[in-house]
Parts: sequence; C-alpha cells; structure tokens
Amino acid sequence: MTVSEPASASTRRRAGTTSGYVAAIVVNIIMLLLVNSDAVWRWLRFVTDDIDRVLPLIELSLMASIVANAAYLVYDARWFTSLTQIGVLGISLLVTVRMLEVFPFDFPTDGVAWATIARVVLILALVGVAIAIVVEVARFFGAIIRG
Repeated sequence: MTVSEPASASTRRRAGTTSGYVAAIVVNIIMLLLVNSDAVWRWLRFVTDDIDRVLPLIELSLMASIVANAAYLVYDARWFTSLTQIGVLGISLLVTVRMLEVFPFDFPTDGVAWATIARVVLILALVGVAIAIVVEVARFFGAIIRG
C-alpha cells in the first residue's frame, strides 16, 4: 500500500491557476457567441444599431483575452502574464473610450437618468482599467527586476 503525500502549495496553486485560465477561456467564448447573436441585441431594447460601430473592438477584446489565457496554459511566468495583460487591458481601454464616444444606448425617459448612470459607469470602468494598466506595468517591471 502506498501512502500519497499531500500536494505541495505550488502544485495546488498551479491547478487552481490552470482551472482559472480554462474558466476565463470558456466565459470569453460564451461572451463572444453572445455578442454575435442578434437575439441578444433584440432582447436589449435600449441598445441601438450604433453598437455595430463598437462590436469589432468588443470582439477583439474578447479574442485577445481568449488568446492570452490559452497562452497562460502553456507559459504563465509573472512577467509574461503582466505584459500580455497590459495589451489586453489596453484593448479594453479602447473599447471603453469607443463606447463613450459612440454611446450606443437609447434609454427610456421614465424619470431615471439611465444615460447619465451609464456614462458614469463607463467612466468608472475607464478609470479602473487605467489603474489596472498601471498595476500591471509595475508588476511587469517587478518581475523583470526579481528575475
């Protein structure tokens, strides 16, 4: 009878990280299918036809995330993940800016300032993505310095 030793912390972290990458790939593929579904846009009545002016960037963002997470399954060194995340976040920044420029929404005028709320949420997303880029740049240089 063989007694198995508990998995090391690094093995458990690696398994958790791998499943996280796979989950991210699956979620992004589902999102890519949804944004390319006419049924979704018909259901979201407040989204205008101007969404077509933003969709290519949304698709690019989702595909970049899929490719990055697939790459992490093969190689997930800290410097590499930070560098690729800077690229993915840069695309997200472009999507958010474009969404603010085009603003493909037509909200009902039911006494709630939905358009203002949506703009504030997009601006907060813009700030969040910008902060995330700064953090990833710091992580990238930290990983390079540590070797």
